[in-house]
Amino acid sequence: PPFASKAPDGSIVGFDYDIGNALCEEMKVKCVWVEQEFDGLIPALKVRKIDAILSSMSITEDRKKSVDFTNKYYNTPARLVMKQGTVVSDGMTELKGKNIGVQRGSIHERFAREVLAPLGAEIKPYSSQNEVYLDIGAGRLDGTVADATLLQDGFLNTESGKGYAFVGPAFTD
Repeated sequence: PPFASKAPDGSIVGFDYDIGNALCEEMKVKCVWVEQEFDGLIPALKVRKIDAILSSMSITEDRKKSVDFTNKYYNTPARLVMKQGTVVSDGMTELKGKNIGVQRGSIHERFAREVLAPLGAEIKPYSSQNEVYLDIGAGRLDGTVADATLLQDGFLNTESGKGYAFVGPAFTD
């Protein structure tokens, strides 16, 4: 949530899904949704396994070298989530030795490796953000960095997210 997730009945729901269906309706075509690991989306598009990506993918210079993007239609900052009460200053030196989970292939993985790892944070990539949430709950991770809206709706507003909060500064493009 809120971009794309599975409902209890197994159907796909979310903002990206709704946008995609509206585009298909406007183009008067039948669209088939294909599930793909995030880090495999661009390769799948390049070999024409899929025709488009609707997955809240951030626009980066590296990605623009491989694929074309539409105009950006929303923007939210990235945030760090850790146990409620954890103090993280703007310098983020408190992250030394902390295990931070990220979605593999995301801009947040790159950010974590370029900014948080040099501060001493241990970066742990996962196939999905939901896997990150499970390991936070199991105590294998100290926190995660991801899109603020995704973190709010997909974790903090859920039962699993009780006791966790945004910490430290917000990160923008």
